[in-house]
Amino acid sequence: MMLINKLRDYIKKPAGSLHKEEIEAVFAEDMYAAQLRMGGIILVFEGIMIAIFLLSGKPGPGVRNHLYFTLYVILFCMTGAFLLLIDFLHRRKAHRIDYQMKLAFCYAILLSLWSCAVTLLDQHAGSNLNVYSYTLMAIAVFCMLTPIQSILLFGGCFLLFNSLAFALRDNPVFFSNPLNAFNLIINSLFLTVLGSVAASTLYRYRVMKKHDQLIIQSQYDQIRAINKQLGDLAMTDQLTKVGNRRYLEEQMKELMQPAPSLSGYVTGMMLDIDFFKQYNDNYGHQAGDLCLQKLADIMHQFAEQENGFIVRYGGEEFFLCLPQCRFPDEKTKELHRLIEGRKLERNDLPGGTVTVSIGADVEADWRLIGQDEFLRRCDQALYEAKNSGRNKICFYEHT
Repeated sequence: MMLINKLRDYIKKPAGSLHKEEIEAVFAEDMYAAQLRMGGIILVFEGIMIAIFLLSGKPGPGVRNHLYFTLYVILFCMTGAFLLLIDFLHRRKAHRIDYQMKLAFCYAILLSLWSCAVTLLDQHAGSNLNVYSYTLMAIAVFCMLTPIQSILLFGGCFLLFNSLAFALRDNPVFFSNPLNAFNLIINSLFLTVLGSVAASTLYRYRVMKKHDQLIIQSQYDQIRAINKQLGDLAMTDQLTKVGNRRYLEEQMKELMQPAPSLSGYVTGMMLDIDFFKQYNDNYGHQAGDLCLQKLADIMHQFAEQENGFIVRYGGEEFFLCLPQCRFPDEKTKELHRLIEGRKLERNDLPGGTVTVSIGADVEADWRLIGQDEFLRRCDQALYEAKNSGRNKICFYEHT
């Protein structure tokens, strides 16, 4: 009973996966290539057979010769039509394997009927099952049949072939000697079982192989996404969601090798929220965090507009870098106006709003002085802005 249940599950769940649609989608290209190979081989072989018949003066007289020739022509035309249809479906509906499988199954049925007819003609020379065996094996290998399709196709072919053999056993066109029923049934049964098992096994192997590939790819994508998230977290300030000091290091490394078509000018701005400790004491740290987030959002949008980047340098201090910015006067003033225009309220200062001090430096090539010196110059300019009364913009004075 257990074996029967396993067989039932094996037949009912050929895909055996939660990713059935994805598996079928990736099969489309492989199946298309396999069907082209099978159809191409059959087309060439049948073309050769038709040419041999015509060059040798056949089909000539005789019903059997005419039947052979007619069957070769039928298979040639049938295969040509199949290749045209499968190519058409692949171009129009490349991702829909169900159409290809249905067409392949229909072609497999026609091919098995053709093999039955040719094999019946071959019985005139004895119990010859060569064409029957070749065709069934080709169907099993090249046509991706589900287990239930394999059983129906090969079982139906076995019943049809043997039924016709018994019905035509007295017809001299097909049998010149008495029918050896036992030999014919045993051999055809063996080929039928072998073909069914081969087709089902290959189907399961192909499906599970693709399933495993999809699972591995899915896991790889998940790992890559997690690694990216971890990388982003490692370079992101969790409060303000802008870059941190590590992000600054990475960005400055990229600026070490600017594109040849771009200038080496870089503008750096160090920004500090005026009297931020006093803001925290009066409004609380939660309000202070919210203030940092709002200012970071303003600076981040500004940096993106200018193809630059912003990092939280520490506490209430931010560093904004604008590559290719040679004349920073207008840019610093614009950023200062944007922050003032946001009008973040604070009643502990005469102006009634949050303000920032900005220290800036522009270098023709900051790499000549190094990252630390570049940041020091921006920080020194900021120090001068704060000492001059805050809510100011100062530039580093080059000597």
